[in-house]
Amino acid sequence: MRVVRRIFANITISLLLMIISISCVHSNYEQTDPVRRVSVGLDMLMPLVDLPSTKSVSDDISINDYAIWVFSDNKFLEAIYKGDTYEEDNQSHPMVALQNDGKMFVLLPEGLKNVTLAMVANLPDIKSNEPTVGTSIDAANVGFGYDVTYMPMYGRNSNVFDVAVGANAGVIVLRRAMAKIEVNATKASDHFTLQNMYVFYPNRNGTVQEVPVIKNDPDAGHLTGVVNANKAHIYVPEINIKAQTSSKSCIILEGLYEGEKMYYKLDFIPHTITGNVVYPYIEKLERNYRYIFDVQYLTAGTGYHTVAEAITNNACNIVPEGNVKLMWIDDVNINDITTNNYIYLGLTSSDVRTFEGAAYHVANVSIVTNSDKGWKFESPLPSGVEVSIPEYTPALGSGVEIVSVWIYLDLDKYPYGSVVTVYVYGENIRKSIALHVLPESDVTDNDEWDVVGL
Repeated sequence: MRVVRRIFANITISLLLMIISISCVHSNYEQTDPVRRVSVGLDMLMPLVDLPSTKSVSDDISINDYAIWVFSDNKFLEAIYKGDTYEEDNQSHPMVALQNDGKMFVLLPEGLKNVTLAMVANLPDIKSNEPTVGTSIDAANVGFGYDVTYMPMYGRNSNVFDVAVGANAGVIVLRRAMAKIEVNATKASDHFTLQNMYVFYPNRNGTVQEVPVIKNDPDAGHLTGVVNANKAHIYVPEINIKAQTSSKSCIILEGLYEGEKMYYKLDFIPHTITGNVVYPYIEKLERNYRYIFDVQYLTAGTGYHTVAEAITNNACNIVPEGNVKLMWIDDVNINDITTNNYIYLGLTSSDVRTFEGAAYHVANVSIVTNSDKGWKFESPLPSGVEVSIPEYTPALGSGVEIVSVWIYLDLDKYPYGSVVTVYVYGENIRKSIALHVLPESDVTDNDEWDVVGL
């Protein structure tokens, strides 16, 4: 399945992330030591969408505990924690304060030069993992085990700044430090009942900060996901599948095929689809990504009768043009969002590049809204344009869901260079999607289009 490169843009609100914009304002507080401190105000916006929890991670959007790591000239200087206080005039004042409206204030030494802030959230034993003074910002990293309760997250501010009244510290974007694996077997529910989902040879540990090369610490056993209504999901630390020399990470599905207990092995492998478009090879499972196995249907003879048999044999999704598709999504790809009071409507992007299929130019977008009325495409669509899902209304109580939509443009009607615009409505919010019909030769590694995982 081919996808479109994400345009790099300023993200004002990001799905499944926390975005924290920072500005410095004057503080009346002064420390008893000679260093005067200036209050830095952080406007915290919670993620608009929460993902379903797992047995391990019970909450993947809330900040249970946090620290602000302060760096000067890229060297660690101090950590400020939730609940820290200082004394002034025999009164105790918070070093960091988070208000109900999402405003956070942090006191930093006035005049401190070349400052970078890193926010570390939900790291177990966060205080005992504080970097030593002088540690470089890239080396200030901490590991964690996969059996966490709250999702570890990390982010740095975008602007290096000097601490002073009115300084511009930029934006902090928090990213989840784990990957999410999902299985959707609802299309096969007439002949297959999913009972369990297992991840074999997962990474046991992760790092709160992203590292250039993911190291493997495989678990000799397996992790168990959460299953509900023929869907399953689980969070795991990042995995470097390419570096696994023998047993590679894989998924095992346990369920009833026409009433008989069967096991199905799924590998993170490339897969050919109609139009001879090939998935890029999944070399690693990355933080903040979702990896989705879409089980469309199962056939007799493709599964195994025991887990051991499934592990030691070929994956059931190894055959090209098979019935299990693998998609992957970076959870920052919903980056074009419009809000109206409490309602929002988000898209992968307002500018999307098509790729050429057998009979159509094809594009894929993800759409999300928190409105219980859902969303719909403006009708009629332009001549020669079709969509896989013209409108969507969530089931009662189903919560917010990201919906993947395919858009098809007639090859004969839209030559290379065409730009076709369609519109999506969510309550009283209207958003446009500009579809750019470009030949393959026009897209290079230096273009602004980037692969996002659908």
